[in-house]
Amino acid sequence: FPSHDTTPAGTGSNTRNITIHPRPILLQNTLTLKQCDDNNDGFSAFNLRQTETMFVSSTTDLTFTYYTNLTDAQNNTANAIIANPIAYTNPLVNADVVYVRIENGFGCYSIGQINLIVSTTVIPPSFQKTFTVCDDALSGSATDGIATFDLSSVTTDVQSLFPTGQLLTTTY
Repeated sequence: FPSHDTTPAGTGSNTRNITIHPRPILLQNTLTLKQCDDNNDGFSAFNLRQTETMFVSSTTDLTFTYYTNLTDAQNNTANAIIANPIAYTNPLVNADVVYVRIENGFGCYSIGQINLIVSTTVIPPSFQKTFTVCDDALSGSATDGIATFDLSSVTTDVQSLFPTGQLLTTTY
């Protein structure tokens, strides 16, 4: 763009070209990865890189770095980068958040959030409870071999199989 300067020595003009590079455009700002827990400890290894094509339409000429907090992602803190994004284990039981910095070759960037959810829903085959009740007349006969069982007494036992702090719904 041209600029005009007036000085005691006269008037002059200069021309400069300015290029403005856009930030990477995100298809969505937040994604959620859900994974089943294989040993009921509330932790699982996630491949964070699988989100890259979900955040942007093309990954060409983009760099993806992952961080455990937003400030480090914004500041591009080198010593805070998640070293192994293809096998990242959530440090908080059941749920965690990771931030991805998506940067182009001009240093322009956008940040996305990845919510990590670990579902621990495997009840071990060794878990068993036995109920014994007498035939009741709720079905119309006290001798038909049909009885009512209240399984809700097992809910606490079932939920104690999983890490504390999970949001569990137990149905029978």
